[in-house]
Amino acid sequence: QTDARPSVSFLAPNDPAELSPDLTQRLRLQLSDDYGLRRVALFYRPVNGSGADSSFSSIDLPLSASQTTDQVLSHTWLLAQESGLALERGDEVAYYAKAWDNDTVNGPKSARTSTQRLRFPSLSEQYEELDTLQQKTGEQMRELDRRAGEVQQQFQDLRRELRRTREADWEDRRQLEQLQQKQESLSQSKANLSRQVDSLNREMQRKDLSNPETSEQFQELKRTIDEMESKDLQKALQNMRQSMQNQSFRQMQSNMETARSRLNQQQQQLERTLNLFQQLKAQQKMEELNRRAQDIRKREDQVAKETTERMDTPPEADSTGQTDKSSPPSDSTA
Repeated sequence: QTDARPSVSFLAPNDPAELSPDLTQRLRLQLSDDYGLRRVALFYRPVNGSGADSSFSSIDLPLSASQTTDQVLSHTWLLAQESGLALERGDEVAYYAKAWDNDTVNGPKSARTSTQRLRFPSLSEQYEELDTLQQKTGEQMRELDRRAGEVQQQFQDLRRELRRTREADWEDRRQLEQLQQKQESLSQSKANLSRQVDSLNREMQRKDLSNPETSEQFQELKRTIDEMESKDLQKALQNMRQSMQNQSFRQMQSNMETARSRLNQQQQQLERTLNLFQQLKAQQKMEELNRRAQDIRKREDQVAKETTERMDTPPEADSTGQTDKSSPPSDSTA
């Protein structure tokens, strides 16, 4: 049987992928060969905007067993520690994987993946994405507040009518049933908002866009949302419905006042949540301005350093004493 070439492909990450501030990337490779694999290596190089890319360097990736014909290789690539890549925001890395089989008769055959890219997003890009997430969260809060206000108004209308007539008819019971359905929908929306705030906080932490104090305040915001528990309110509305069916005005009035108190509490909690979120947005915006200023100063210092180094470096001369103006050699792709 003829020994076929090995097969290698990336399962993760996708191409292109975004690099996190800790400069680590989880790699997953699908590997196969009819007689097993001998070696797998990762080739990489930084890519800069000028097009003067460096040659590919490489590191070996650990195989679980060389004789296994099919396997999934998982590896956490530490770009700074393993590969010595000192990346700045806005930088990119091109990379691919190559595998060699165990053919000892004709010599190892190899195969490689296509070249993929990792990008370390700029500070501006990350804050733009954060702004989008914050706007979405704010819109959810305002919509929740609006719907809660509608529920409260509908309840007040129903309460006035019941106090006037001192009895409940079919239309009153239908109105209350609608209120219960709307409140149930509000409860689900509150749970979604809590998850959205938690996701926003985690994303800020992952991208290193918040300090521990801000992160803790976002956790407090999530706790405030979670405390808007609707079980007591739902129970009060259900008791009110039961007293309507029993045509007990005294009991109905007592349950109405309990439900009114719970609805007022819900509205106050929503307003507190909105105010807290606005305060956090303002605080985070101040942090953003400070980070952007630091980033600009860092880039200016780097440009000044590179300019000084170029001015201090004498031009190279060839054997005839003329400055070497030949073009740089072409890239090596290993």
